[in-house]
Amino acid sequence: MTVQREVRCACGALNDPSFDTCVRCGRRLVDGVPVPRPTEGPRRSDEPRIRAGWVLGGLCSLVFAMQLTLALKRGIPLGSLLVSSGHPADALRVGALLATQELLLAEPFRLVSAVFVHFGLLHFGMNMYGFVGLARAAEHLVGPARTIVAFVLTGVLGFVVSAAVQLLVFDRPVLTAGASGGILGTMGLLVGALLRRGDPRWKQLATSSVLYTLLFGFAVNASGSGIAVNNAAHIGGLVVGLGLGFAWGGQGDREGPKARAAAAIAVIGSIASLVLAQWSELPQLLERALG
Repeated sequence: MTVQREVRCACGALNDPSFDTCVRCGRRLVDGVPVPRPTEGPRRSDEPRIRAGWVLGGLCSLVFAMQLTLALKRGIPLGSLLVSSGHPADALRVGALLATQELLLAEPFRLVSAVFVHFGLLHFGMNMYGFVGLARAAEHLVGPARTIVAFVLTGVLGFVVSAAVQLLVFDRPVLTAGASGGILGTMGLLVGALLRRGDPRWKQLATSSVLYTLLFGFAVNASGSGIAVNNAAHIGGLVVGLGLGFAWGGQGDREGPKARAAAAIAVIGSIASLVLAQWSELPQLLERALG
């Protein structure tokens, strides 16, 4: 007797026979065959599809290339940029966030631009490596446009939570940046969407999310290594992403003009925030203060 170990969905993905929905396209499975939704017609093969990972990863890569260029111009050795972005003024110049009440009121765009800034090659590499797979999975569950919106929104709200914690609890400014809030938000998006669909895989992903947040975030901060992880931004992004995933999980990956317009606004707003950071006088003020 032959035991069937995998079934192939019509989209081409291989699934465990116990799965109720396809791991790639999120369709309900009956013996490996996706069941069409009542209002869904076949997708045309020539239908344009943006790729959230390429768009968002491209922005992060462009900003990091600018950071490397600024650091090398200062004569900073490439090896020292493994866990450092160079001069703090350059981090502010490309969009990092310094959470003070005055700066948040004067330059609120930094809550957006900071999502695309990273501190060192290790920070950038780990974030982009983790985001590629998450973005691909999220695109198949809720669509690429919603994935873009979720990444930007959870990243921004993660920094809002972080800024609130810094101002209300620690009462000291900290230079912060990174896509981690948006990446944890994308992970929460997946958990929420799977939960909404009744897919049991949400439990495993939720466990991974919590372990990643607790073990990586809090353990690194407690290690005394000198590397600080913004746990408030991580938790804020994860919680907001969970809510978005649960709200969108029942809609599948087909998107209308509203979702695509929201994604366009998110991308244009992100680019605008990075441009505004270039015009800011704050980096020059900090450079003069630090000498």
